[in-house]
Amino acid sequence: MSATTRNVSTSSNTADFSTVHASAGSGKTFHLVSHIVRLLIQGASPASILAITFTRKAAAEMQQRLLERIYELATCTKTELNHTLSEQLGLTASPAHRENAQCLYENLLHSSQTVRTTTFHAFCQDLLRRFPMEANLPPGFELVERTGYLIDDAWNSLTNKLTRSDNQNTSETIKKHMEVLLHKFGTDRTKTILNKFIGARSEWWALIDTQDDVHDFNLDRYLANLAQQLGTTAETSAESLILEYFSDKTCQQQLVNFLELLHKHPIKSNLECATSIEQALAMPDDNSSALKKLDSLWSAFFTSTENKPRSRKPNKTMITKMGEQGCDQFIEIHHAQCERLIELQQALHAIETLTITRAWIGAGQAYIDEYQQIKRFHRYLDFSDLEWQCYCLLNSSDHADWVQYKLDQRVEHLLIDEFQDTNPTQWQLVLPLLSEIAASEQERFRSVLLVGDAKQSIYRFRRAEPKLFSTASNWLETNLNAKKHFLNQSYRSSPAIIDFVNRFFDNNPDFELPDFQIHQTHKTKLAGSVTVLPIITPLETEPQPISATELRNPLHTPRANSLTFHYYEAQEIARTINKLIDDKTIIGSAEQSKYLRHTDIIILLRNRTHAIDYERALREAHIPYLGTERGTLLESLEIKDMVNLLQWLITPFDNHALAGVLRSPLFSARNEDLYPLAGQAHWFEYITEHLEEYTPEHPMHRAVKLLTRWIQLTDTLPVHDLLDRIYSEANVLARYTANYPEHLQARAQSNLTKFIELALENDSGRYPSLTRFLAWLKLLKQQDKEAPDQAANDAEQNRVRILTIHESKGLEAPVIFLVDSTTTKKNTGGESVFIDWPSEAKHPQSIFLSPSTQYPAPFCQQAIEQQQVKDRQEDINLLYVAVTRAKQFLYISGNKKPDGWFKLICDRFEIILDEHQQATVIEHHEGNSTTPATLNKTKTESMNIDVRLQQPVKFEIPFVEISPSRLETKDTKTEFYPKNSMTSNSTQAEAIQRGNMIHDMLFNLSIFPQLSINEYVKNNQLELPDNGVEENWLQAQQTISHFPEYFSEDRYQHAYGEVPIYYKQDNRLIHGIIDRLVVTDTDAIIIDYKTHAFDSDENQIQNQLTMLADQYRSQLILYQQGVKSLYPKLNTRALIIFTSVPTSLEIS
Repeated sequence: MSATTRNVSTSSNTADFSTVHASAGSGKTFHLVSHIVRLLIQGASPASILAITFTRKAAAEMQQRLLERIYELATCTKTELNHTLSEQLGLTASPAHRENAQCLYENLLHSSQTVRTTTFHAFCQDLLRRFPMEANLPPGFELVERTGYLIDDAWNSLTNKLTRSDNQNTSETIKKHMEVLLHKFGTDRTKTILNKFIGARSEWWALIDTQDDVHDFNLDRYLANLAQQLGTTAETSAESLILEYFSDKTCQQQLVNFLELLHKHPIKSNLECATSIEQALAMPDDNSSALKKLDSLWSAFFTSTENKPRSRKPNKTMITKMGEQGCDQFIEIHHAQCERLIELQQALHAIETLTITRAWIGAGQAYIDEYQQIKRFHRYLDFSDLEWQCYCLLNSSDHADWVQYKLDQRVEHLLIDEFQDTNPTQWQLVLPLLSEIAASEQERFRSVLLVGDAKQSIYRFRRAEPKLFSTASNWLETNLNAKKHFLNQSYRSSPAIIDFVNRFFDNNPDFELPDFQIHQTHKTKLAGSVTVLPIITPLETEPQPISATELRNPLHTPRANSLTFHYYEAQEIARTINKLIDDKTIIGSAEQSKYLRHTDIIILLRNRTHAIDYERALREAHIPYLGTERGTLLESLEIKDMVNLLQWLITPFDNHALAGVLRSPLFSARNEDLYPLAGQAHWFEYITEHLEEYTPEHPMHRAVKLLTRWIQLTDTLPVHDLLDRIYSEANVLARYTANYPEHLQARAQSNLTKFIELALENDSGRYPSLTRFLAWLKLLKQQDKEAPDQAANDAEQNRVRILTIHESKGLEAPVIFLVDSTTTKKNTGGESVFIDWPSEAKHPQSIFLSPSTQYPAPFCQQAIEQQQVKDRQEDINLLYVAVTRAKQFLYISGNKKPDGWFKLICDRFEIILDEHQQATVIEHHEGNSTTPATLNKTKTESMNIDVRLQQPVKFEIPFVEISPSRLETKDTKTEFYPKNSMTSNSTQAEAIQRGNMIHDMLFNLSIFPQLSINEYVKNNQLELPDNGVEENWLQAQQTISHFPEYFSEDRYQHAYGEVPIYYKQDNRLIHGIIDRLVVTDTDAIIIDYKTHAFDSDENQIQNQLTMLADQYRSQLILYQQGVKSLYPKLNTRALIIFTSVPTSLEIS
């Protein structure tokens, strides 16, 4: 039995409660799945097993691996089964175990409840859906994953309340808090630090949860305790400390003596310092002058650039001028004043920290309240809400014991993977489950397995606390007599990689890696090496600055790119990659050997800052690669085409969008096809009128046919269904595949598929209007961190992958390039948020914001040092994760100057760094690789699809489309227009276009009241004075000004534009779009816009208004019934606003 098998068997056989410290590549997923299989064979119910991990991908992989393992048990021979039971699962090969093992696959497939492999957040979501009333949540809450736009809405709401003079609901205290922050940091930085408070809301809630009642949390008492820790008081002011300093007799005498000595040695610098001291002493001793006095005195003893004490040492001239005794006194006073001034700065920093923290918490709490209110209104919960609500439900709610009891009856076996990535909130919500297990009857078949590795904890920016794994392990050992097990034998890496890991990380005097034990490898015959590439230094290649003697003509001269050290490093990497490929490097061993391909190579970056340099070098070397771009889905060409199409469908007068659609692979029109359209006001109208000039095969003919059909569907189908029709009728995927180069085809198809999925993500798939969907996409595009990524393509692609180390967690490759290893993590400065939540504590001890300074208060300095220790530890963990991704070959490179990881490695392996440095192989293992008999080839299998599956699904429930605001575009009565106004299709098209434009203008003006016509024209690529834009804009503005009760924010509580409504009535599905919904204290008012033009005769106008209102009465009544279900306590009203008059009629 191998050492690894013995480890697995021991941890599975001798204890039902255990923690496993699994090093990189040691097969922890295999161990987790083995544990689940063992439980199932021993008779555990699948539904009683709960396995929690951190990503959906990991949960899906665990489920897949479980099915594969039990399938193997069902199909293996008796001899193989006996070996698996005894050697891998630690079970006796008894008849009962063999029978259970072989029936497991069938039983699990037929079971109504399977093993739950889930994520922490999915577990929380499931728990809250089971107990919504106990958690005080609406039963139909929705999970929102992208919250950036909601946070922006909260910020806008808070600032609007603070700036509105008529708002009596906003506390003056909050205004003062915001004034303090704005005065200190400015608007942008204030928003940034308040966003940090939003990010730390779980810790803040846990802190104030220490009170019996959260609403009784006493901020003053908390700040008084913080002041005590800072060594100050809330009453102490900065000015009083400064004036106290200057009033000290000893200080005054020292400064006078120092002045005399400076004048005895009247060099320029001494005279400048003397002037500064004299100015400080001459200023009045009042609060208004205190800070100026300190600044003036400070400049006499500290440098202006580095803010460090001036270097003053005795020399012959100084002794001659001042005398030996005077020189000694001069130096002594200088050191004494520097020490006292530093102490004063530390005391001032303590006061500033207390002041800023008070304002930060006060304004931050108001910010959180706005954010939570917006989410409550939409019935949203974000990830932090899920964790916190579960935390409360299991710890502090009135139903905590009941919920814990119900969970304890359901969960018999708990497994948690990647435990080093848990945060304190997650640990506190898991702890009640463990406590219930510890308190249960001993005869119950229970188990707990926690798997993690403190060495791979690299997610502190996501609130992960690596010490929690040790805390949990100790808790299990104390309360459940659990055992610790270590998996240190790699199933991934060659001996060369493992030897490097052992030599570098074991007993390294420069750092300590937690829980590190000597690694071994199962791949003893696998070839490999570790190579340090020569560092790219300024002595070798100095990047040349770009000369700018004259302005560049962008039409003739491409942009000149500066060459950086990272680019030259990337060139060396590209040469190494090409050499590995050209030399037909063999990877794998024995019968699994093959030639190295680009897909077998990963380039690892610390961050994406210089990714563009590495991508450029790979392109120039003709090396295919997958880049690191993030949030670029909406920037890809194919998605821009789809957005242009959707934009044109709601604004058919948008010629710019139409041009993009026509030139796209959707229709593949040529430039020559668009030349006749130049100068035309309405392109689509022109194409339609000249349709006979095009042959049926011409792109323009096809465009008119499809676009006409799609524009009719725009108001009758939800966005997802509309896109589905477009994809089908235009054969979108096939057309883009045919028009894209081979290496981009799979990515384009994946992006187009992801785009249609976004339509379901918006409003949780509740049929958003097209206008609302496009507005949502625009919001996502503005969120740098939350803009949707391009789709991950699983198709076979022979490309080098460029990843950050964080992204590579859980991945592996035969060849790893660790690049830019000379870069060190820099302190970005600015304000720091400090949260002290000990791993063994239930609540945080303190949360505060400390401004950046060179001389922080001792309490802040202690927090900074603790933070730096954690940063250094995570930096080493990050290096461990990076090098253990390599299966066979590891290359380490850097640039500019030896520093960071590169220097640590070179120092450990005694590599001499000079201008003659060559590539140094520090570990090498030959292995037993053999030349592959044949190259790997991708096999493509055809699939026959049953024709019955290609038939459309027929729904029995009729779909009733009610959208009265759009009916005028389909069935408009000619008598409602001036005479002869509808005599041609062209004039009717103009009326439709005018109506759509006015609707869009009202929608935009209701959101952005200060929007100008020039901004609107620019945003929609319109032209003045064409298209009747000015006349329509004036009509929209007059409508809004004429009805302030429906458009002025101070006249109602809430208002919404383009509101989708969807409900079932009498076995019918009712769906429509409400132009505007206004909610007051007593009424919910449905507003429908009508843009019809009327006769000038006032008597005729009134008759026409009445007839038109009657036409839409039944539809608006349906709207009222739907809105009544949303606001059952409010009076529901419906009215039509006629924009051209303007007037309104209420429908009763």
